[in-house]
Amino acid sequence: MKTPDPSKPLGYAPMDAVHAEFDTLVAQALACPDDRLHACLARLQEHLLSHFGQEDDWMRQTAFPAGDCHRWIRRLDTSQLARPLYVSPRPSCLRRSATAAQAAHAIRRESSSSYPGDPMPTKPDDVLPHPTSFDSSERLAQIKGYVLNERRTPARKLPVVTPHQTIGPFYPHHLVRPGDEDLAAREVGGPRAEGEPMEIVGTITDLSGKPVAGALIEVWTANAHGKYSHPADHSSQPIDPNFKGYGRAITGPSGTYRFVGIKPGAYPNPGYDNWMRPPHVHFSVYAAGVMHRLITQMYFPGESLNDIDPILNGIDDLAARASLIAVEEKSDTGRRYRFDIVLQGEAETQFFIER
Repeated sequence: MKTPDPSKPLGYAPMDAVHAEFDTLVAQALACPDDRLHACLARLQEHLLSHFGQEDDWMRQTAFPAGDCHRWIRRLDTSQLARPLYVSPRPSCLRRSATAAQAAHAIRRESSSSYPGDPMPTKPDDVLPHPTSFDSSERLAQIKGYVLNERRTPARKLPVVTPHQTIGPFYPHHLVRPGDEDLAAREVGGPRAEGEPMEIVGTITDLSGKPVAGALIEVWTANAHGKYSHPADHSSQPIDPNFKGYGRAITGPSGTYRFVGIKPGAYPNPGYDNWMRPPHVHFSVYAAGVMHRLITQMYFPGESLNDIDPILNGIDDLAARASLIAVEEKSDTGRRYRFDIVLQGEAETQFFIER
């Protein structure tokens, strides 16, 4: 198994080929004489400006980098983790671009290079006015590099999105079948996966410390070699044919849950250089009064990789970080880990933004 080299900084695989392909596609799009394609590109750019141009929303989304870990950690290195994080208050796609190619490059740069430490614009002219300070024609003209003489944004409005509602107290229990709490076997009584047996127990409580009954918990994790039972895992880690790796449970009247399985192994994070993820278990929680499912990860105590993992250490608050590390308890049947989840309040479990 690959282990991290402390002499090398944390980074990610070279993206030159991806950037070259991006530049080629942008050049082809700009060379296309069809105005409909230009209109689509303009609409996309206008959406990015309108969505990301709200400074308050931008700051709120980037205030917790670990929540958006798969976007931010690509740009972090180990030296960044030792300094206070700084986020540019406006994305670089809001900077003035004389041509559409430059605008596209600015968007691409925002998706791959706007990281903590990105310098602020040196001149006021480097930043476009707030989107509400001028109309869309002026904005699109500045982006595309010429004065518009006709409407280039689609007249059709976007469909109205159905509003979110709470999951309610009657989430069907029959979605949880016998054996769903077992991550180490594909069927009840079937052969079990190899590795160190473990048990995960816990209680879900609300703001006042009251147990939350009827909450649906979904978990998924890697096998003992660090391989997920998922077609998207293309790593070279060994596959265990008996390992299921996911499960469901519903909390009882006392708010408790229980899973059994195999302690997962560490694995190299795909697409990144010199980054081994520590053993962990993913949690998804649905509960009455929760409008969006809550996503978090449980880590195991005593793992050396916990101390250098950018996702876990991206949580500045030490108490919040500690809320993600399980407590090992004595057990006669193997290793038992307690992972209590608090939905709200000062002792709230640290949850991640779902992307």
